Amino acid sequence: YNPCSETFFDLSILFGASPELKYLNHKTDPFIHPLNIKYIVEPIEKCSNLNIVLMGYIFSQTSSFEQRQTIRDTWANRKKFPTFKTIFIVGKSFDKQINKRIKEENNLNDDIIQGDFMDTLHNLTFKSMYAWKWINDNCLNAKYILK
Repeated sequence: YNPCSETFFDLSILFGASPELKYLNHKTDPFIHPLNIKYIVEPIEKCSNLNIVLMGYIFSQTSSFEQRQTIRDTWANRKKFPTFKTIFIVGKSFDKQINKRIKEENNLNDDIIQGDFMDTLHNLTFKSMYAWKWINDNCLNAKYILK
């Protein structure tokens, strides 16, 4: 990165990220600021009315539908563990059908936060920011937070 130049090469392209992410312009490309976080999908049920001892958040790939369901059916089962709430953090997919399925999955399970950023390895930091912002705004009564 050269702070004097207007662009810098995004190394994520070397690791299988989309070719659409070749260059970022630090003057014009938006950076995510904690006050400007926008959720595409988020749970309707907030923690403020619940007795939550442990709040867990899980980074998930957009296409990992079966893996999320397995977690819900086992150790994150709200019926078996009512004081444990889990949320899954995902970004946007390049595939519009996957984004549609994520909305449907959240309508059914009410446990997904989809952030307004592309779901790539390059954006894992954004997943943390979205998770902590949502927990801070909606689940301050949780005694413990688990990543």
